[in-house]
Amino acid sequence: GRRLEDASAMLATAGRVADDYQMLMRRDVAWCARQCTAAIDLLFDAAGGGAIYKSNPLQRAWRDVHAGAANFTLQWDAVGPAWGRVALGLRSGLPGFAI
Repeated sequence: GRRLEDASAMLATAGRVADDYQMLMRRDVAWCARQCTAAIDLLFDAAGGGAIYKSNPLQRAWRDVHAGAANFTLQWDAVGPAWGRVALGLRSGLPGFAI
């Protein structure tokens, strides 16, 4: 939605997405991964013991969500504080990130 439209507009006018906006998008994506993980955990817990069986599609969804959310770029515990630092005018502290 909105973040993609804003980033596209920045690319069209400036030829790049501003560093602080890139960090904002990274924050949003990490938060989304955290929320998706929490949601699948609730579903998995509510399904009971049968959710662990390979025949239950919920176990595959649980594994997929947790595997995706394990990526460093989606780790809220790293990205959340990095966003806070950028919002305060500091460097993010994330390796390989411009700000």
